[in-house]
Amino acid sequence: MDLIRIILSFILPPVGVFLQVGMGKHFWFNIILTLLGYIPGIVHAVYIIARAETRMTDLEKLEGVARSMDRAFRIPFTGTRVGWDSLLDLIPGTGDAATLVPAQIQTMEAQSRQ
Repeated sequence: MDLIRIILSFILPPVGVFLQVGMGKHFWFNIILTLLGYIPGIVHAVYIIARAETRMTDLEKLEGVARSMDRAFRIPFTGTRVGWDSLLDLIPGTGDAATLVPAQIQTMEAQSRQ
C-alpha cells in the first residue's frame, strides 16, 4: 500500500498524504507546498509516507478517512456535523467522482479483511 501512496504522490502529492494521514494539518500543508511548487509537495508527501515512527494501523487510517468524509465540520449554532462527502456532493458530477476514491479504498480494505 505504501508503494501505491508514493506513486500517487508523484502524480498528485496531496492524494498520497490524504491516504496516509487523512484530512489533517499535513494534508493542508502539502496542498500549500504543491501550490507553491510541485517538487516541494512531492518531497513532503514522500517524507510523510516514509517516516516510520508515527505509522498508524490500517484501521486507524480508515477511521480517519471515514471521519473526515462523514463529520469533518460542525455547522455553527446547530451542532450538526457534515463531512467532505456532503460538501463535495453539492458539485454536480465532480463531487461524486472526488468521493469515489476514499469510498473505494474503504471497500477494498473491508473486502480484504473478510
